[in-house]
Amino acid sequence: MVDVLLVNPPLSWRSGLSLFFKYEHLGLGYLAAYARRRGFTARIIDSPAIDIDLEETVRRIMPVEAAVLGFTVFESSRSSMIEIVKRLRAAGVNSHITVGGHLATFQYAKVLEKAEGVDSVIRGEGEYALAELIDACKTGGDWKAIENIAFREAGSIRANRMRKLIPDLDELPFPARDNFEALLSLHPQAGFSVSASRGCFYNCSFCTISSFYSLAQGSQWRTRSARSIVDEIEEAAARWPLNFIHFHDDCFVAPGKRGRKRVLEIAQELLRRNMQIPFSALTRTDNIDEELLAFLKKAGLRRIEFGIESGVQRCLDSFRKGTTVEQNRRAIELAKKSGIEPLLFTMMFDPDTTLAEVKENYRFICDIGYENFATPFISLEAHPGTRVREWLENEGRWDAESEDYHIADLQVEFLRSVMNDASIEIVNFLTAIYDDVAAQRGGRRVFAAFAAMGSYFLKEIFELGLDFVQKRDVLTGDRPIRFRQQLKTMVHRFTTDFEFAQAFQPHRVLEKF
Repeated sequence: MVDVLLVNPPLSWRSGLSLFFKYEHLGLGYLAAYARRRGFTARIIDSPAIDIDLEETVRRIMPVEAAVLGFTVFESSRSSMIEIVKRLRAAGVNSHITVGGHLATFQYAKVLEKAEGVDSVIRGEGEYALAELIDACKTGGDWKAIENIAFREAGSIRANRMRKLIPDLDELPFPARDNFEALLSLHPQAGFSVSASRGCFYNCSFCTISSFYSLAQGSQWRTRSARSIVDEIEEAAARWPLNFIHFHDDCFVAPGKRGRKRVLEIAQELLRRNMQIPFSALTRTDNIDEELLAFLKKAGLRRIEFGIESGVQRCLDSFRKGTTVEQNRRAIELAKKSGIEPLLFTMMFDPDTTLAEVKENYRFICDIGYENFATPFISLEAHPGTRVREWLENEGRWDAESEDYHIADLQVEFLRSVMNDASIEIVNFLTAIYDDVAAQRGGRRVFAAFAAMGSYFLKEIFELGLDFVQKRDVLTGDRPIRFRQQLKTMVHRFTTDFEFAQAFQPHRVLEKF
């Protein structure tokens, strides 16, 4: 028997990013580590990290007698969580079941309504609330009095007040790494993720970070000391072969002197201890310069991730990004000049995207270099808790049934739906390849070759779709149906005919393959 079993359910659907980024769930790692510090026993089942499906996840949970069973949940795993809870309750599992994470925080009422077997939701930062919940469930205490907890009572749903944010992140233990060895055995090139800070200074309209931390009192951006961060890396490097480190911060380089000083301290500490393991980090284009990049590269920075979001200024302004297209261009050029790989995240579609903006954005992508973009054709997602979701709901543009919006420009909406359908099929295809070759010698190169094929095939699909909507009225006759069937046939051929798929492989990658 354990005091708490923490579960990251399998994803109901995968994005392309879930293939390229294989890490443990750090949030569960922190929860388990803090529970153990408080004297409780804790276990973690991280299903996406160790590649187990819903059936296997249930099978592993069943024999564990836990006082508290905790789930983290994303939009892509919500249906899996609900089904797992349903099966556990039907099998007689009587653990207290609680759910946490950003989605649960903002939609606690919906979670409690849809998942009847869930007893509570932990909103916001969960370390302290979870430890108190475990203690109450073990001793018969009043768990309904715990701050951050939401629950059902007398036919309604009640949410307790939020406790203050944890002021000193150095006081938290290093996250538990229960699944890292299994992750490495399945995916030898998996990265070691490190959370060096929590929160963000910015308020982008599509992001939940600022909303999540603003629910409670305290500084929304808090950092760990360079000593603590490198202690954690050094401790891990003594146990496992670390291929690369991914700093999981929402914004690694914060604005101003304080933000710059912090990342320089981290780099200096890595150099001082000779911990020059390659690392990647996500940051903004307006917080870096040539001198900073040079020093970070010396310390091990090999890939810098920019959420540039768009090559269209109207979109950047709508997203409240606070940057310009030219700033984005300069930062990308600077990274390339410094010998650091830029990995770019952008959104082709948003509720007000016009066909002219689609073309402008695509020209920007091709001008920068298509190969640098991780997400060239995705849509803005209106997550619960974001300003864009609130705006769409207030304007009556949010469809509660489909849990999505429709783009006002019907030609763009058609193009978006075409790209969504094709992307899902290609990601499913690549998922199967990834799972088959990940642990094999040379498997990373094999997958990289297929992933490049898929990426450039989607580029071809996009160009065909763009050409179609520019030349025809997509709303009349059976032409849209016939066009979709044509694309479906192409996708099927791509996934079954290797010679056909090779046509979409960039030559420089094909030579390595």
